[in-house]
Amino acid sequence: MENTFAPRGCICGPILPRFVLTMDMSPGAKTIYAILCDIAADKDHCWPSHARLAELLHCSVSSVKNWLRELVTHKLIAIRRNAARTSTYYMLKPSMLQASGAAFIGKAQEANFTSCQTKFA
Repeated sequence: MENTFAPRGCICGPILPRFVLTMDMSPGAKTIYAILCDIAADKDHCWPSHARLAELLHCSVSSVKNWLRELVTHKLIAIRRNAARTSTYYMLKPSMLQASGAAFIGKAQEANFTSCQTKFA
């Protein structure tokens, strides 16, 4: 077909980690996690507003708050509320990465997993 493409190397932006895909969470919580990881990039935290997250997902602020609570419940993020009525979201070291190691990633990504473990340590 002429209107197809191979996505590897052609897509940038939020990517959903495989270990999150396998978790029993709502699709909204999984998507928010991917967005927070993308915004945090090489840091362990980020601070997008609820309104900005809602805008990115074309949903309500209350949905964003529900999905963030879900991520806290699953121990994927911690939230620190600041005096200026803003929140900082900390990306917690996923227990599934600690417990299962490279079982949650493909063979091609195995070398990158080591650097990920070092980053989370």
